[in-house]
Amino acid sequence: MRLEINQDKTKFIAWTDHEFERNKEIEITREGGKKYNFNEIKSFKYSRTVFARKPGIQEELNEKLMACSRCVAIGALNTVLKNKSVSKGLKVRM
Repeated sequence: MRLEINQDKTKFIAWTDHEFERNKEIEITREGGKKYNFNEIKSFKYSRTVFARKPGIQEELNEKLMACSRCVAIGALNTVLKNKSVSKGLKVRM
């Protein structure tokens, strides 16, 4: 059984202070001459943690704040939808 590389799903990140360049690629050649091109990304999320090119917590804090605000909005919407005094027509329009 051999592992196959999916070049469309595989990306790379470089932890550096250099400015991010969109569409930057690296090329890797395997034994047998098969070549792969991988795109660089600015950040990625793994297990609810954001990894970014430049060390810092700002992107992770932004992600957690957005997730929190989504939860608050969904909670408020659920409260309105469960409220029996709000008409069904209004609930459908929401």
